[in-house]
Amino acid sequence: MIRTYLLKKRNISEFFREAVSLYRLNSSNIERNARELGNRTRLMINTIEQQLGRPVENCNILEVGPGQSRPLMYALGKKNQWTGIDIEVAPDFFSIRNILRVYKRNGFQRALKTSARQLAGIDRRRIHALEHEFGSTGVSGQMLEADASAMPFPDSSFDVAISISVFEHLSDPTAVMREIARVLKPGGVAHIVTHFYTSPSGCHDPRLFNDLNALPLWAHLRNDHSNKISENSFLNKWRAARFIETFETLWIGSKTDFISKHEELKSPLDSLKASGELCEYHDDELLHDVLITTWQKHAG
Repeated sequence: MIRTYLLKKRNISEFFREAVSLYRLNSSNIERNARELGNRTRLMINTIEQQLGRPVENCNILEVGPGQSRPLMYALGKKNQWTGIDIEVAPDFFSIRNILRVYKRNGFQRALKTSARQLAGIDRRRIHALEHEFGSTGVSGQMLEADASAMPFPDSSFDVAISISVFEHLSDPTAVMREIARVLKPGGVAHIVTHFYTSPSGCHDPRLFNDLNALPLWAHLRNDHSNKISENSFLNKWRAARFIETFETLWIGSKTDFISKHEELKSPLDSLKASGELCEYHDDELLHDVLITTWQKHAG
């Protein structure tokens, strides 16, 4: 089951601090962010096509946890059947009825955030920017509220399964890996991006998404600074090695790589280790942001 930060009690100061950080992150440079997201998405699609052995066209695409932006729907929805599943599906537009539904399901704070985001036009501007980036005006897909550890699909339903920055939020990643293997067709490809806990912003304090120096580096892993962190979501806190081992065990032949390395943090990290801090962690899991895991289900 995908848990969200809504399951965590937050005081009013934490709520507004998070809201301000997320507003700054999501409302500034929407068009530029869409272009950068477009470039990353096209590179990801190229990787999937290389493993699939053909263009991603006329495929059934599953995305686990697409969130509010759904860029893959705009990138792939024109030539494929895109289906997204999430534990919580945000409404597409503002209405009293939609906000009441959010309030009843997820409480006042989520309803307030959703209302503010939509009334400020952030969602609308982001959709327009993504439509422009991918040339996909009017594209739509099927969005379902579902538990990723017990998907409502028959075996061998999808050609491609994708998940971006979701596995770190799963209470049972192993169950979701098994479900993806079940619903993939033989020869189908899975592509998973995991923002693991020991990365510089792995604690998901929104202040770090804007500036890694907003808090002491790796504060969430250092006893003297961990009380300064305000995580904005449920995190399973798996280390990179555990993800890699579990993927390789369940998805035989899968490949996992570290990407997004912060070279500028190598010197501060060396200083911290020289003083006796963070010595139990490998440099790769501290200096990189994410893991990319790709796997093709055996066709035989």
